Amino acid sequence: MMDKKPILILHCLALLFMFTAGLREPEDAINNKNIIKNGSGFSDFIIGMKENTVYRLRDLLGRRFIVLAFLDSSAASGTLTARIIKNIGSIIAVKPGLLWLNITMDKHHAEIHEITSVLKIRYRTLSENIPRGYSSGTRPAVFIMDPNGIIQFIYIGYSPTIMNDIKNWLRGTV
Repeated sequence: MMDKKPILILHCLALLFMFTAGLREPEDAINNKNIIKNGSGFSDFIIGMKENTVYRLRDLLGRRFIVLAFLDSSAASGTLTARIIKNIGSIIAVKPGLLWLNITMDKHHAEIHEITSVLKIRYRTLSENIPRGYSSGTRPAVFIMDPNGIIQFIYIGYSPTIMNDIKNWLRGTV
């Protein structure tokens, strides 16, 4: 008579495999609902306070394109900041009314500095007050939102062509 132990062990392993395989999510089902991508809506947060007025990102909907440049203390972010300051006039000429916010983050704090002088705000807050969806893990990261609050352009990392790429994209928008 045949020993049934190996067959029983194989059956148990097969059941265990089927059970654990059913617990795993397929790769395309990874939870990405908190990730901001092209075509997605923005995540709101306070961008500043001035004269007893609190400004939220949502307060600017319907009015203008908004650029959110997320920076850190890296050399790439420093280089981008210098290029933004040097080129902001030509960017505004391409898209009048544009609002550009540099958001420099470290582990604990975020400093939001408006570069375009629309609202003339500079604001310091806790990093945790910035929605996690803007955390690409790479800095710099630039997000451009249209007046309807839809993210239309994302640029992750630094390239010597970044400012021209942004200007060209803005030129092509309505």
